[in-house]
Amino acid sequence: MAEENYDVLLVTDPSEIVRFYNPKKKTLFVIDDLCGNFSNPFSVYEAEIDKLLKKGHHVKYCALALCVIFNNKLKEEVLTEELSKETRTIIENTCEACKLERGTSRLVLQDELDSLKDTFIKKKKQYIQHYT
Repeated sequence: MAEENYDVLLVTDPSEIVRFYNPKKKTLFVIDDLCGNFSNPFSVYEAEIDKLLKKGHHVKYCALALCVIFNNKLKEEVLTEELSKETRTIIENTCEACKLERGTSRLVLQDELDSLKDTFIKKKKQYIQHYT
């Protein structure tokens, strides 16, 4: 990977990925636990999402939940344009389940999704998707 201009960083805690991530640099994070075994990437991802909720980042958590609810095909238009009653109800119910007001602004949700770009989500064509 070094040949392809990637910085290779060994990390022992998933929070180090968030701390050292730079979207302007190619970085390969190698996750190692205390016993020297490689961690399951899904477990790391799950732990980071749990931290969002525990730290009170309910809007970020809700934005990620919407990606999942929309089957990884959340269109940006859902957050910016007129909605059907059914879609509006889905968003309101998701906000409420994430401990937010049912009327939470969709633009706020969009801002939070933008802040998660290249860490938890990616934009692919017209969809916002969580990394799988």
